[in-house]
Amino acid sequence: MRMQLLARTVLFGVVASISAGTVVGAQEPTTNVGVRGGYTFDTEEMLLSANLVVPMTSRAEFYPSVDVYAPERGSRIGFNGDFKIYFPKLGRFVYGGFGAGVISTTVGDSSHTELGGNLLLGLEARIGWFHPYAEGRAIRRDQTHFQLFAGFNISRGP
Repeated sequence: MRMQLLARTVLFGVVASISAGTVVGAQEPTTNVGVRGGYTFDTEEMLLSANLVVPMTSRAEFYPSVDVYAPERGSRIGFNGDFKIYFPKLGRFVYGGFGAGVISTTVGDSSHTELGGNLLLGLEARIGWFHPYAEGRAIRRDQTHFQLFAGFNISRGP
């Protein structure tokens, strides 16, 4: 059931991104790629992440990412399908968002997968093709977790 919800959320994001592509052409024609580093306060884990930023409208973007955690034991990887929304009164510097995520943890022969929801709030600078940002993320799975990220996106294309 949870995997079906995640699949529907990701599918909605992909379809919305593709269908909005013609509208986006006049506003911001590029998909951005990025990397970030982060820290999960509740589990005291560092993580590295790669992400895409796919414009949907002038104020909304599809924001999928893959997170690789560094737990004390085993391995942990996560996938998020989020949507970023820029606040028009604050320009293109402040954004909020929501989405869904799945995380898989493996310790020895045991594996555990969880589905959850994400809320995010961030600040982003746009310096030509280079877009540094800082982001806070609240994640609700079996427990609520808080993550803090710093990273950058690079514009592709013109």
